[in-house]
Amino acid sequence: AYRNNHKWNEFYERRWVHWEPVNTYMNSPWHYEHWTSFGHARGTFDWRGDGYVWTTTERYTPVCTLVVDVDDANGNPVDGARIIIDAPGYPGPRATFGLTSTSGECRFLLGDSISWFSGQVTSAVGSEPTTTIINNSQPGELYTWDVDLTGTIPSLQAEPDTMPTHPRNEYRLEFQFNVPSELDYAENPDDHNVFSESFSPGNLDFFICDSGNYKAYVSGDSFRAFQISLDMSSKDGSFVIPTDSCWYLVLSNEDESTASQLLDIHVKLFHQQTGIKYRTGFKIAPIRFWVSPNPFHKNTVIHGYGPIGLTGNLTGSPPGLYW
Repeated sequence: AYRNNHKWNEFYERRWVHWEPVNTYMNSPWHYEHWTSFGHARGTFDWRGDGYVWTTTERYTPVCTLVVDVDDANGNPVDGARIIIDAPGYPGPRATFGLTSTSGECRFLLGDSISWFSGQVTSAVGSEPTTTIINNSQPGELYTWDVDLTGTIPSLQAEPDTMPTHPRNEYRLEFQFNVPSELDYAENPDDHNVFSESFSPGNLDFFICDSGNYKAYVSGDSFRAFQISLDMSSKDGSFVIPTDSCWYLVLSNEDESTASQLLDIHVKLFHQQTGIKYRTGFKIAPIRFWVSPNPFHKNTVIHGYGPIGLTGNLTGSPPGLYW
């Protein structure tokens, strides 16, 4: 654990047990509460070997709760924003830090009876300079800090499309996907290790469109699409392809700043020939493919194979996948 640049150990034996061999403290977590040079505990956090941290202040002092919400200029949540919390006291350099989730939120448990706490935000879409956010913190109180950054995160400019008057109804897509988790990446400001942390579930945006609308999507313009679904953790459905043009099934992660998504997807393509009676039990071998790399990054290649010698690579660019 880490407090005001002072470090000690914790181990788990049916509960978390504090242990500091330097001062020969054992299972005495409140020993630091009234140190002359430290004063009340401001923020205490555990430090994983790869640099990931989380606050454990509640084990060492009465606490208040701080909820930080970070949005872009359009009000969309910003994930992966690094928030540094500071407070008076020797020797520093900070009370604690954390990262926003895909909801744009980060929570801290901070010490009580502290004259002030300040916050600073750094992200891929803008920053917020150090500012005082709490004065004279009180135990049990809930404090909030809403931050609106000047930059923007991309979002889908999609509107629902409509079927043509006489669709072909010759090919049908069946699809099922699941986003079991997401991975957030960041750098620890103390040791500069880059760490990752998994959260469940993840989410992706989904839509189906023809080639003309896909070009508009790639260009960043508004476009029309079918089955537009935002922030989906899973989806199971089908789509009858209405025209002979090229069609795209798109999974997009572009509304995330740093988070990558772990994706499990299955797609089948069926062909019903005109004038041939459909035979019960007749199956057409599905097209199969796999994603590389996975977790889902902004640019991902799908390798696939299917019946009648169909092979190929499908590349999602801009951020998204298509079939």
